[in-house]
Amino acid sequence: MAVQESAAQLSMTLKVQEYPTLKVPYETLNKRFRAAQKNIDRETSHVTMVVAELEKTLSSCPAVDSVVSLLDGVVEKLSVLKRKAVESVQAEDESAQLCKRRIEHLKEHSSDQPAAAGLWKRKRMDRMMAEHLLRCGYYNTAVKLARQSGIEDLVNIEMFLTAKEVEESLERRETATCLAWCHDNKSRLRKMKGRQSEHDAKPGRKSRVASGSPKESEDLGMETIRGKPELSCLEFSLRVQEFIGLLPGPCATAAPCA
Repeated sequence: MAVQESAAQLSMTLKVQEYPTLKVPYETLNKRFRAAQKNIDRETSHVTMVVAELEKTLSSCPAVDSVVSLLDGVVEKLSVLKRKAVESVQAEDESAQLCKRRIEHLKEHSSDQPAAAGLWKRKRMDRMMAEHLLRCGYYNTAVKLARQSGIEDLVNIEMFLTAKEVEESLERRETATCLAWCHDNKSRLRKMKGRQSEHDAKPGRKSRVASGSPKESEDLGMETIRGKPELSCLEFSLRVQEFIGLLPGPCATAAPCA
């Protein structure tokens, strides 16, 4: 009985510790699904519009050349719709396969074979070390460890490398990369902004963004990339910096990167 309780506690502990392992690929899959839905809906509406225009033209005995031109437009829109659908399905399939691979990896911990259990523990240790190295900024070392251990699809390398790219662009006082990141994650940032508004609305609390120093604004941008929920005005700070960069003279030179 005690052994069963201990095994159950171990299983629950693993579920808690391994939550991020499944959360990241699942959120990526969800994000790609929503993007695919929007793209297909948009292209479908384009096809519907050109088909409606073709039907309207056919009802009035048009010239052959105009009908051929409209048919070419329909074929073009259908080709675009097909291409977008294929690309979307491929992207979703990649994310789904990654989720499946990680689930299978987590299931291996309950293997009855000592050798398999030992291999799983070694992989898990390598994975935890790689993620720790990524969080500490040792990106090259983490990537080499993941490749050597064969756990590239079990570590969130792409997410950290994206954060690295954004941070380096901010250090160069460039905003385009971070603005593109904001666009890709606008729904999440919008939710974070709502929580920040409630947080700042508490009596006696002063907004960090409104009263913060340039250094605090820079920290705001960096920490938002890392996913801290209280930081949500990154895009606004970037737009301000973008505007400051357009100013002539010493104003633009002396302006800190927000």
